[in-house]
Amino acid sequence: MPIDPPPPAPPSVVAPAPASADGAPADALSLLGERAVPAEFGAKDSWRLNVEGEWIGDFEDANQAQARIGASWFFARNAELALYGTGGYVWQPGEDAGTYGLDLEIRWHFLAREDWSLFASVGGGVMGSTSPVPDGGSPFNFTPSLGGGATLEVAENTRLYVSARWYHVSNAGTYANNPGRNGLGLWIGLSFGL
Repeated sequence: MPIDPPPPAPPSVVAPAPASADGAPADALSLLGERAVPAEFGAKDSWRLNVEGEWIGDFEDANQAQARIGASWFFARNAELALYGTGGYVWQPGEDAGTYGLDLEIRWHFLAREDWSLFASVGGGVMGSTSPVPDGGSPFNFTPSLGGGATLEVAENTRLYVSARWYHVSNAGTYANNPGRNGLGLWIGLSFGL
């Protein structure tokens, strides 16, 4: 006795995509440019782009100006790790020098509000120069720092950073002469949410 084949399955019904007020499907709208909103300031795993300028003086006879550009990552809520490329110039007794280097800085925003924060920072870096810094020192130095500052929201996902920090320049005894220098650094910059 022959067995009848099963009846064909009914055609599937697919619900149409939700439409916008002008009738375009929602997925078409997302293809046309709904942008992701950056995470709130200080959120864990958020990223920022930072552009800064700094003046450093030793209150005697040397001054340094430098620019920093880099990225920061909030590895914990209100705690950021920033890596910068630096470039600048030192006016000092003897021969002045151009500088370049890398800085790594950890900032803890210990008082964080929706549109401002206060932070403490600790950092360190390496600095090369076109002539010895300080004069009589070396063309390669380490640059530890310790400071504090504040941020203020000045536009959506944009913060103004200001800070004061102790800034040290020393070759840590890797050259025969290590005069070293201590200074006060004052920096200001903008930080953009990514």
